[in-house]
Amino acid sequence: MIVALTRRSLATQSVISGTPWTRRLLCSKQPNSGQILKFEQGQLGEGQQREYFYYIDHHGQLFLEDTKIKNFVTCFKDKAFLRFFFRRLRSNDTGRYQGEFPYYSPCGTEVNFVHCDDLPVVFSQLTVGESESETEKKQERRRRRRCEEAVGGDIAGELWYGGDQNRILSVPFQPSSLFMLPGTGRVYHAAPEKLGGIGLVKSSLAIDFGKSFVYTCDANPEMDFPTGFEFQGKVYQLENKFAQHFSHLQ
Repeated sequence: MIVALTRRSLATQSVISGTPWTRRLLCSKQPNSGQILKFEQGQLGEGQQREYFYYIDHHGQLFLEDTKIKNFVTCFKDKAFLRFFFRRLRSNDTGRYQGEFPYYSPCGTEVNFVHCDDLPVVFSQLTVGESESETEKKQERRRRRRCEEAVGGDIAGELWYGGDQNRILSVPFQPSSLFMLPGTGRVYHAAPEKLGGIGLVKSSLAIDFGKSFVYTCDANPEMDFPTGFEFQGKVYQLENKFAQHFSHLQ
């Protein structure tokens, strides 16, 4: 299987203990639990399924949980594996490790549990009308029409996720769904519903977006939500619907 082969190929980059490995996890949904979790990569779970454990950082990079040094060198980069993994990623409803690993990616007889620095979807690139051949242009027009029908309005491009540098999976870029969390500078955008409906915009892209946010005349950018977003000569009214997602921080 793609997952198994890719995991073995990273054996020199990740130290996997031969005995149950203990770590204090601070997971995104229970950051103050301080729970001690014991697990072993490849352990047999319920139904004799092999269980593996992963981590997604705020750049969208994917690692085996027990990779000691997490950086671009040690993250997964194989496009086929990343596409396979992220397409199957969803909220954890297995009844196992739901508090510590809120997401999972099933793979046949294996279950891959995932926790993350912020959210599992991290948008790293924006593309607008990029295609080379006439065939690609036609495919893009058809895809855009389908997206417009699905979201009920115009789309301004595509936001990509599923790894830091690769264009693996995408969602329609809907400027009106952008949300900047005051005080943090973090920017969010609509994501697939099976992953909570919200994704983080990578910091380098968020900085570019930050230049185009529009505020009311009396607003304090450090404390108030932007109300608009200027993109390609058009100002989009922001819905700010994700404010309720962070109501506990306000």
